[in-house]
Amino acid sequence: SEMCIRDSFIETVDRSNLQVKIKGLMKEVGHFSTVSKHEEKLHLFFARNKILSIFAERVKLWQNICFIINIYLNIMVLGSFHDPPVIEDKEARIEHRIWGPKLFQSPNYSFQQTHDLFDILGYILSACATFVVLFYIVKKLPLVIQKAWGNEDDSNKSKTKKKKGIILRALNYLLKVIKCIWVLVTQQFDVLYYTAYVAMAFAAIFYHPFFYCFHLTEILIKYPTLKNIIQSVYQPRKALFLTFILYIIISYVFTLFAYNFFQDDFTVEDEDTNTKTDMCQSIWICFLSTFDFTFKYAGGLGGFLDENLKIEKDKVQFGRIFFDQLFNLLLVIIMVQIAVSYTHLT
Repeated sequence: SEMCIRDSFIETVDRSNLQVKIKGLMKEVGHFSTVSKHEEKLHLFFARNKILSIFAERVKLWQNICFIINIYLNIMVLGSFHDPPVIEDKEARIEHRIWGPKLFQSPNYSFQQTHDLFDILGYILSACATFVVLFYIVKKLPLVIQKAWGNEDDSNKSKTKKKKGIILRALNYLLKVIKCIWVLVTQQFDVLYYTAYVAMAFAAIFYHPFFYCFHLTEILIKYPTLKNIIQSVYQPRKALFLTFILYIIISYVFTLFAYNFFQDDFTVEDEDTNTKTDMCQSIWICFLSTFDFTFKYAGGLGGFLDENLKIEKDKVQFGRIFFDQLFNLLLVIIMVQIAVSYTHLT
């Protein structure tokens, strides 16, 4: 518990300077004390109720079981869905590809047996995840309620009850309930995540096993190093967003030049059907083409344009050389390096 509080403080504290960091620590002292008292009450409660302590003190076990079953379920998904070559009817093939898994394509297992195995493992996964959710609710919900409802002392509560009518009191309680839900959603990630974990497990059981892919995100919780990598992108989100806006603006400027001077190079010819498609017939289409092909082709947008280039003998297209190289330098090299530099600074 102390480790969790410390880690949470380390991740969220303002590190502008030592004085600001100390102020942040002093601001959280009351919260640390409240959490420690609540943890001690839970410890004493579970010490008196041995059966409940079996579930509460083995949260890591339930999480590990969930993780192992989740890995196996996704391996099953990876190896059990396939396209049958013997079915010629298109609709029947689509039905089989999506709804007809066969365990690792083994002839010893039928579709029904494979579905039953998915369901059994899914129910075990849901049960273990439910234990985890209940643990986090017992651990976090009283603190959330206390934070939302405990701002008034007893004397103020009695005065407000006399002054307020039934409707105002009901609205006040409703606002506090909404505040509790908001705190749970925005500040208690564990409760929110494992609730979604259970919901996705039931979606996988009752609708389709593809929903088990959501549970692979648990690797971010199990291995904090990956969480730090995600935070290195999330923390400079404002700078990265502004960099993306700058990228859009520069792409738009290049689009205007492409629309005016290089429309023929955006024309794609299909040799099989002998048809031509103009990928720059309007500025909007031209902008989408420029944005789409920037990172799809080697050499950026120029790599795409080169495939459609009609080379004239003894004629050098200096405009295309300047356009391609400047585009590649500004958007593919410099803008990407700017985005990477933000993550490195974080």
